[in-house]
Amino acid sequence: MDSARSLTRAVLAAMCAASCTACAAKSTPGTIDPNVRPVILTDESGILLGERPRASSLSVNVAPLDAWQTTKKVYAALGIPVTLENPAAHQLGNKDFWKSRSVGPLRMADVVDCGTGITGRKADTYRIYMSLTTIVEGDGTGGTRLHTTLIPFGQDVAGGSADRIPCGTTGVLESVVNESIRNNSVRK
Repeated sequence: MDSARSLTRAVLAAMCAASCTACAAKSTPGTIDPNVRPVILTDESGILLGERPRASSLSVNVAPLDAWQTTKKVYAALGIPVTLENPAAHQLGNKDFWKSRSVGPLRMADVVDCGTGITGRKADTYRIYMSLTTIVEGDGTGGTRLHTTLIPFGQDVAGGSADRIPCGTTGVLESVVNESIRNNSVRK
């Protein structure tokens, strides 16, 4: 019971730190980051531009097996069931789940950006479909390199739309996952 509370507190602390970092690092609206290339997605409704998924990476001084076990606990603390466990590819996570309004204690608009509408930020009212995966691989020195990737899509269920739009990630959730793994793993 105490270890579960400690993990929850550590996840919350990492979330606060990641949220503050993301707020400070946000770009000015209307500017284009030359390092980010748009991805073109096509379907029956036409061509959509989306943000290229980027992994948030972190090296930790933890054995890969310990980091693997902690990763599952961090996902559980965030309310994300682990449905993908592929030890051969060093990958675990969930490639198909959805949340509305929040992920764990994080407000959805702090995690993803689906644009704004007449009522404010769309991520706060949309159903957000996500793929969140973490690659846990050895770094050759006994430590671990973590790569966490979030791919979000939004759906306006209040408006009755069945279409999903590509959304961008703020990087907060990926940082929270990586930092929580680091902070809650047994050091080597």
